[in-house]
Amino acid sequence: MALSSTGYIPSIAPNETRQRVINQAIRQAIDGKLNCVSTFTLASGTTQTVVADRRVGAGSLIALMPLTASANASYTGGEVRVSAQNGSGFTLSHDASGTSDREFRYCVLG
Repeated sequence: MALSSTGYIPSIAPNETRQRVINQAIRQAIDGKLNCVSTFTLASGTTQTVVADRRVGAGSLIALMPLTASANASYTGGEVRVSAQNGSGFTLSHDASGTSDREFRYCVLG
């Protein structure tokens, strides 16, 4: 199985029996290469952004990292927070800035 351009194994099927594929996934996980990271951009002109992600559950930890100066300003100003989460994703509450480049990377654990 070839790695994706990000270095992560896309997924392992529940019925995977090839030990090499399973071992590769374990080695990648030990090295911190987990399939739990993605990106989103805050919606401009509104106070909520919905991020669809099937990996999110009610008890998941969602860690945010601003990728642009505009995102960092909103984040460090306390204007961005996860306000809801469930099995289909999460919702962020934030200021209604007209800025359209507030890009974040996020990680889902659990």
